[in-house]
Amino acid sequence: MYWESISNLVEPGGLVVITSCNHTKDELLQEVEEFGMRKFGKEDADRGAGDSHQIFRYLDHVQTYPTIMFGGVEGSQVCTVAFQRV
Repeated sequence: MYWESISNLVEPGGLVVITSCNHTKDELLQEVEEFGMRKFGKEDADRGAGDSHQIFRYLDHVQTYPTIMFGGVEGSQVCTVAFQRV
């Protein structure tokens, strides 16, 4: 429901900037991709429509947050990702 609501609020060309302490950049990118697949249907993606049915396009992310090491894996506690409404 989150991405559906955001897609209805942001006009094409508009920006969405998300700061999260619960998701990684890769998880947010996956959520956006899955939302596009749900919105336009897997059949369109399978036929090669792919990016033409993209709703949000990844722009960039903040790369300067401090990192921590836990269980042998280094990562950040926070991520900020910018998307543009297509």
